[in-house]
Amino acid sequence: MSGKTVLIILVIVLVSLPVGLCKVIMVPEDSSSIQNAIDNSEDGDVILLADGVHDSGFHLYGKHRIIKSRFGPENCFLKNRAWYEEIRIRDDSRIILDGITFSDFNLNSDFTAIISIVDSDVSLHNCHFNNNVFSEIGHEDQPCLGIYDSDVSINRCSFNNNHSVDSRAGFGCVVSMENNADVTITESKFSGNSAGRCVHTSSSNLLIEGCEFSGNHTLDSGGAVYADSSELIIRKSRFLGNFSVYKGGAIYMTDMVGVILGGSSDAGNVFSGNQGSSPYGGNTLFYELAPYRERH
Repeated sequence: MSGKTVLIILVIVLVSLPVGLCKVIMVPEDSSSIQNAIDNSEDGDVILLADGVHDSGFHLYGKHRIIKSRFGPENCFLKNRAWYEEIRIRDDSRIILDGITFSDFNLNSDFTAIISIVDSDVSLHNCHFNNNVFSEIGHEDQPCLGIYDSDVSINRCSFNNNHSVDSRAGFGCVVSMENNADVTITESKFSGNSAGRCVHTSSSNLLIEGCEFSGNHTLDSGGAVYADSSELIIRKSRFLGNFSVYKGGAIYMTDMVGVILGGSSDAGNVFSGNQGSSPYGGNTLFYELAPYRERH
């Protein structure tokens, strides 16, 4: 059984467990902060967040925890109240984040990402990333979600109106993965983002299924997806009205290990209204040095 399959099974089992079978720490009732709850809990415990705004600057090193909102993401927010706060998941952690909204972060040169994941297994379910700003000129690798050498599942999440203030080039990123990351994005939406790259994969494996990318804009290549030296599979997804200044209004690919867009007759993708600027071309797709297969 693959590590990804084990993680998915873990998510299904743990999220549905009755609270009586594990220790539950309520924030802020039992602990004043998320970090305090992490430090005073054990592997497998659940940290439940009340509605309201919570500080973002917490770290998980070699931890196994579930962090979820009590009532869903609509009124449960993580925001950075100080310039140095970010979320770090490291050292073979196994983490579930469920039902949380990450909003109004201001990513400058002191940030790695809103959530930086290194050498860990992480599942994000029903989380929203909205209205975050990449404010530092010249830093193109500041993602909302930065994934490095990790297995990550993103399910039923949304990424809306995240943008860069650098008008000269497309800096910032929404989701970035590299260094042999293995990432699955399912039933998620990316809308109105104007960062350097919406989804960027480098030297990694990425499966996108049942997702929608609409109205995303980049001053780089690949209005929705930028892929290099990766294995990329996209199924049952919609790419609507995405724009790039350079190559590939929807998807840009280069030096790929392998690419499959679509699948069987019921697993095709929809591309409509995407635009890549002339003279570079590629209103929908642009690929170079890429073994490419499109199935219908």
